[in-house]
Order: sequence, then C-alpha cells, then structure tokens
Amino acid sequence: MERTNSEYTLSMVTNAFIFVSDALRRDYLPESVRRRGDAVKTIASSTITPTAFSTICSGVEPPSHGVRTFYYRLDRNRNLLGLDDYNTSFWQLIESGGLYDVLGQDPDSKQPLSEIEPPFIHVERELSTHAPYAQWDDEYLTKRKQGSAGDFFEQYLDDWDDLRAAYRAGAEEAAERFETRLETLADRGLLDDTLVIFTSDHGELLGEYGEWSHSSPLVPELVDVPTVFVHPDGRESATDLFRHVDVLPTVADVLDFEVPWRTAGVSYYADESPSTGYAEYWKPSNATATSEAAPIHRRYEYLVRSLWDVDGGWAFNQSSLRDRLNHLPIAAHRLLWPPSPANLLRAPSGLRQHFSAVRRFGNPHFSREEAEATVAEIVADATTDAAKSELSAEQREQLQQLGYL
Repeated sequence: MERTNSEYTLSMVTNAFIFVSDALRRDYLPESVRRRGDAVKTIASSTITPTAFSTICSGVEPPSHGVRTFYYRLDRNRNLLGLDDYNTSFWQLIESGGLYDVLGQDPDSKQPLSEIEPPFIHVERELSTHAPYAQWDDEYLTKRKQGSAGDFFEQYLDDWDDLRAAYRAGAEEAAERFETRLETLADRGLLDDTLVIFTSDHGELLGEYGEWSHSSPLVPELVDVPTVFVHPDGRESATDLFRHVDVLPTVADVLDFEVPWRTAGVSYYADESPSTGYAEYWKPSNATATSEAAPIHRRYEYLVRSLWDVDGGWAFNQSSLRDRLNHLPIAAHRLLWPPSPANLLRAPSGLRQHFSAVRRFGNPHFSREEAEATVAEIVADATTDAAKSELSAEQREQLQQLGYL
C-alpha cells in the first residue's frame, strides 16, 4: 500500500489495538466510547463474524478473501496477524468457537493486552453485545452448556423492549471492558504509542422486521456499525464513511509500514475518502455455518450482496428462486415463533426482507444500476478461494450455543 499522506505520522506510534465488539450496531454505541475519540459511521463487510473478521484482518473484500463461514480459513499470506515485523495476537474470552481457526491462530498461545510486547498489533473480540447479552463472564462460561443463544432469545420474544434493554446493558459492559483496556495501555506506558480502534464486526436485529440476532436478512441494522479512533495525537478525519477494508490500511498508515499484499481500502487519515461500502451474506450451498454437510432442510445457497453510502443502500438477493423458496420455511419459523397475533402481523414484512430480489434502503446517492455495476466489479476482482476444514465436535457445540446452527 502506498502512503497517501506521511505527515500523519507525527508521533512515534508503534502499536495498534483493535477492539471489536461483536454484534454492536452504531445506534447503540455507548456515549462513553464515542467521547473517547473520533467516531465514524462504518459499513460492515458482512453480517456474520468469520467473514467480517477476515475482512478486517486482510483489508480485502469478502469475494477476494473467500471466507464465508466458520469452516473457511483466511489465507495466512494476507492476514495482519501474520505480519513478520510485529508481535501479533488475537484474543477472545472463549477458548474455541471456530474463529481462532478462521484466522489461523492457536488459542493456547494467545496473549492478552497486558502481556504482549511492543511493537504489536493486538485484535480482541468482545462478546458482551453477542447473545446472551451482558452475561459473558467466568460464571456463565461454567454454565453455558446448559443453554444456547436460542434459549436466551426465547425469553424475550414477547417483549422487544426487554430484549433491547438487555442489549444496551451488553453495550455498556463492552464499553467498560474497553475502558479497562485503555487503562492497561496507560499503566504500561503504551497509550501514547498505540493507535486504538474500537469497532464492530456487524450489527444486530432487536425486533425490526420481527427479527432478532444477525446473519440474515441483510438490512441496515446489520451493516451500520460504529468505529471510534483513539489516536495518540488526538487527530481527527473529515471522512464520513469507513469500511472494514479500511482498518488494515489505516493501521499501516499510522504505524508507517507497507502492507505486503494489495488491499481494497484506504487509510482513515488519507486525503481521499470512500463514498460507498460493500457488504454480503453468503450461506454456501448444502452447508451450515460450521459444516459442509447440512441437514436436508438447509441444503440451499443463500447469497445477498449490497452497496451502501452514508444515507442508504441497495441489497441484491442473488440466490436462485428455488433457493430463496427453500430458505423461506427457516425464515418463517423464526418470524412466527412463538405463535401470536403480533408475530403473524409482522411476518410479511420480515419475509419480504428475506425473499425480495432487490431492496432499497434509505436514500442512497447512487442508482440501482450503479450499485449493481459496483458490486459486479468487486466480485470480478476476487483473487482467491479460501481453504476449508471441518470443525471439531467441541467447536461445533460452542457455535451452536452461540446461535450459529
């Protein structure tokens, strides 16, 4: 990556800390985090964790890195966690769950922020905003085999307000944990040497369209996420739109190194600013989130690609008509359970989001034809197909508890 404006490296910033609050949508960003730095609207590259994290770590669009779900593997030659000149680490509370394998990391050798030595690039996944909201602690991890994310949601499906309150509590808990990380950097004397990025992998549905959780349908609530930059110099940017593909170019710009592969993004501090962001959700044919061997009722492909700007976007369901019809019973079950008059009234709106071939959201500053052309260019630029490997029984169990099966 060529540097666009070297004057931005005024202080000796040698480290980067990327804090990713899983499933945090922008309208629930705690004010305490917003006040910490420079906040910007961000387009998530996907509505599912493995695809989004792979974009953050590679700086390339999902069609190029090829990671569609948890049994895909990000190319180790295009992964910031494999950069030779930095100590790198990925850290999350749970020991497994599949994401370590996606990113090519060994959970047994993970390092917390308190231990990793400079110069470093440290990525942390925070789970307080992932169901079950605000319950990710040692006590929950001990008991977690007793239930799943689905069990958690069932207790709230009759009252969306209670679900949103629980989610907001999770967002505040994530903010508190973020503050402890900043304190860790300060206590180690590293805060003035570290670019800190607070962001999210995707959003969350909290009753909109009669839906809950994430993955699908691909709607604004799942792709509009926050990013907050805490730069040692307090520097801000005129950019009003950020994307997952811009994370790595920004880190490289501030830390003053060249990414050894071609990225699709631009630095947040560059003179140029992106006008649109790409997002997709792709459930591979005949597969689940964790295996290529899907049960018969899930043997279909579901693919939605989209393009967004600061005011809206277009989403294109590129699944075949047959596959969309096969997806409808899964969507209908979620929308109609538990049976109630309210759910029956909401279901048509939700089903349209899942089934419609083309959807327009908000007031995008580009036409449908322009969106289709840009999406086609991004797909045509794909340069790799990610490797795959089956998950262990333990990993599948953990992902099932997280709601991915």
